[in-house]
Amino acid sequence: MDEEAPRSAVLDAVAHEYGLDPREPRIFKGEFDRNVRISDPDRGTWLIKVSDERTPAVALDWQETVLAAAAHGIRSGHPDMEIATPRLLATRTGQRRVTLEHGGKTFRLRVVEWIDGDLLSACSAVPRSVYEELGRASAVLTRAFADLTVPTDLPEHTWLAQRSTQEIRAALTRLRDDGRSRTVAEVVAGFERDHADRLARVPWGVVHQDLHDDNTIVTGGDEDPRRLRLAGVIDFNDAHFAPLVADPAVAAAYATLRADDRRDRIAAVVAGYERIRELSEDERSLVEPLALLRLCTNWSVWSVRAAEDVDPEYALRRSRHTWAAVEALLDQP
Repeated sequence: MDEEAPRSAVLDAVAHEYGLDPREPRIFKGEFDRNVRISDPDRGTWLIKVSDERTPAVALDWQETVLAAAAHGIRSGHPDMEIATPRLLATRTGQRRVTLEHGGKTFRLRVVEWIDGDLLSACSAVPRSVYEELGRASAVLTRAFADLTVPTDLPEHTWLAQRSTQEIRAALTRLRDDGRSRTVAEVVAGFERDHADRLARVPWGVVHQDLHDDNTIVTGGDEDPRRLRLAGVIDFNDAHFAPLVADPAVAAAYATLRADDRRDRIAAVVAGYERIRELSEDERSLVEPLALLRLCTNWSVWSVRAAEDVDPEYALRRSRHTWAAVEALLDQP
């Protein structure tokens, strides 16, 4: 954790405000938040999310609204789905988060229930059924968010589908002009030429927007990988107003990583999604182009951060399998 918010101060605040006995802390780095897993002997395992001043209060309020809608939507509309989402723990006084002042900086702490299982990114043999379940989960969450209205002052972020071409072009100006950067520039030009109008006219709404393989939890494959199943979806920080088809497209993009048949993975996500919400012809034709565009966004943004950050390891890990998937999708007819 950053020295600005030492672990001991965070743990002391959680013990005092939440009444937990935080033991065995383990830190997980995120794009913005710092996450600390703790175990309480009597109350189980929890995750402390530490947000700094880069995340405005409106974004935290929105994330909490989205989490509540996700849990309610699954519980009330699809009780047969055994898919967990993070549950916020209230403080002793019923608050959803607490403020920690330390070293002249302000941090906001939230505690969510830990979801047991393995990250999908850690699994080498994943049956097609998991990607079908992921597609279905995408559609269920989109339905759960149908009545939400995004706050007018909620900032946009780098990973929004509608910002992809803009973000990629900005990143390419900071990268070396080589074969990969020229390939990505061609993908952007092709998307703008062939698909931009279609993207503007498909249905829009609130979507999770970040169903990648580090945000999906699986269980059950210890003895037989064929029994692996989707158990949870985490990290709702990127939920925002976007084309609805962007959500299965993001899931499909990361489903192609480390895959032998990448287009079958995309088809599996779409098949699961359409069990809940049928895609229009325009939406269906956008899934693969948006998936490819997301992979190009991933490669370009994390390449810039790896080159410019003082700690490039995290950025390199987030994009270590991306280029192989980009090449494969471009090479396959």
